[in-house]
Amino acid sequence: MGKDFERELQNLDLIYQGALAGDIGVLTGFLQKYIHLPFLSVGSGGSLSVAHIFEYLCAKSGGIAKSLTPMELTLFTKQMQEMAVLLFTAGGRNKDSIHAYQYLSELEPEGLLTCCMCANAPIKELQRNNLHNDYFEYRMPIPKDGYLAVESLVSSMVLLCRAFEGLTGSSFFRLPGTVSWGTHKPWTEQVRSILAKETLIVLHGGITTPAAIDLESKFSEVSLGNIQLVDFRNFAHGRHYWLSDRRDRTAIVSMAGTSMETIADKTLGLLPQDIPVIRFDVEDKTVDGLFSSFDFVFQLVLQAGLLRGINPGKPKVADFGKKLYHLSYNICNQDELKNRRKDPVAMAVYRKYRGIRCCDEEAYRKAGLAYLRRLVGKIFKGVIFDYDGTLYDKHGEEAGGIAVFEQLNQLLSRGIKIGIATGRGKSVRSELKKVISKNFWQEVVIAYYNGGCIGLLGDDRQPDKEATSVPKAFDEVKRRIDLVPELSLLEIDGITDKNPFQWTIFMDTYQSASQMKRLLSLCGGVPGVKAVQSSHSVDIIPETSSKVNIFAYWSGLGYTRDDFIVMGDAGQFGGNDYELLNCPYALSVDRVSEQMDVCWNFAKPGMRNLEATLYYLEHFEPREWGEFCLDLKG
Repeated sequence: MGKDFERELQNLDLIYQGALAGDIGVLTGFLQKYIHLPFLSVGSGGSLSVAHIFEYLCAKSGGIAKSLTPMELTLFTKQMQEMAVLLFTAGGRNKDSIHAYQYLSELEPEGLLTCCMCANAPIKELQRNNLHNDYFEYRMPIPKDGYLAVESLVSSMVLLCRAFEGLTGSSFFRLPGTVSWGTHKPWTEQVRSILAKETLIVLHGGITTPAAIDLESKFSEVSLGNIQLVDFRNFAHGRHYWLSDRRDRTAIVSMAGTSMETIADKTLGLLPQDIPVIRFDVEDKTVDGLFSSFDFVFQLVLQAGLLRGINPGKPKVADFGKKLYHLSYNICNQDELKNRRKDPVAMAVYRKYRGIRCCDEEAYRKAGLAYLRRLVGKIFKGVIFDYDGTLYDKHGEEAGGIAVFEQLNQLLSRGIKIGIATGRGKSVRSELKKVISKNFWQEVVIAYYNGGCIGLLGDDRQPDKEATSVPKAFDEVKRRIDLVPELSLLEIDGITDKNPFQWTIFMDTYQSASQMKRLLSLCGGVPGVKAVQSSHSVDIIPETSSKVNIFAYWSGLGYTRDDFIVMGDAGQFGGNDYELLNCPYALSVDRVSEQMDVCWNFAKPGMRNLEATLYYLEHFEPREWGEFCLDLKG
């Protein structure tokens, strides 16, 4: 099994050049969207080293990340909704990675990215199709990774460095056109004698830490030797006693960046002179030092293999080892997760107390059960939907949208009233005419621009921007934005065409989270306007605008708000569906409010956006003409 390790190292320049040219749009976009959140970076085997690389790069960019194995994920059961997660996998086929993805998707982190160094891997088939889920795949120039996953590790490191440079613009992450692999040859007899020791204590810190972790992994996976990992200062807390007791069988490998030279000098200077040391110092002002650290590790592994007569890329794995690798253990089989799959209220409660660390779960459960019973015992005559994230996902698969609108056309054919409340303008009318039968264009009501203008789908005169003038409060918002340097360059849609209903400010740039908070605070101080937030923008609208204005149309025809069930994806406070879902009968397909008497999400674990919408629609049960009920069991 495996590949010759030395030949594998000879391919690194090809691997490096390939990753320099690879498309990193998905990676960079994910980081831009979620850099304001803490990250979890997950990997097993060689991919755990990649997870540690991400943790280091994230810290250097100003973010926060924690690397962990799939099994360690089980520590995170309540706080996942306030995190973004990257799952790293080389081939996308081992069970631990697949189970980790399934576990993560059911816990519904704010963002989830699977990074696979193989095209069309099995894990790709499992990906959930929603606004929070992204998939990044990269086809390496050399299709099959070796046993120690060197090719996928280097590819991942290059791609991540490029993504962080794109995110921050910092020269720290800028990669050179070439890397001189194998620069740590030749190896002296003294070095070989050190590698022959029973135990190596590897001192590390900062830029060398990911490579040190990878060194331990590779030595263990090929049985090259025993390694103890410890940073320079933790070594001082009793770890040095090993040297006192076993000095004849132990050596030191020191891996330090230039910023740690002083502590390295002092530490090594205090060691007994008969303790052998391999010292590796590296420049840490750029990521060049990260690559040099890994090159050092690769060469150390190669030399240790030659010394022991082992090819690190082609180990002889015993039968019990193969059985251990294929051992069936699924982290998704926890009782709490099993219960959520069977009980919609249990999952709804998990979504509801999002971000609340000390809550009375039993009180939430009682409230959720009461709300579900209220829904399933009610006869409805219509449905009001949000559009983006509820009926439509521009990044999703077309099949999901087709299935949703097939359901809507069936509802319309049975006399069910349909309304759509959206932050968009006429573009939504054009899109809806493609998917809703022409027979029903005069039956579907649209509230454009967050309820600023209401018309039928068949009425091409709406939204009519000439019917009213731009509120003076909009100009005041623009004046205040221009006074704030970090906001003044943001793109604002609606100014040029003098849209009186809404100005939209797109937030697709680095630091967007802080900008969004600043913007929402600024708009809150201007009388006559309010701001509502989506995942990628802030909409500035008149105080009189609201998605709930759509009910006024139906009231003129004799319907009440209680005749409708409402669906949206942004029901949290400040979300653009918050007011719409603050109704007696409202279902979220994603985020919910913290209020216990409105806006619950009873979809199955992992179902978000269109998948959740379709789930609800499939549980509508027809009654008399123009009526239906919700058939969910809880």
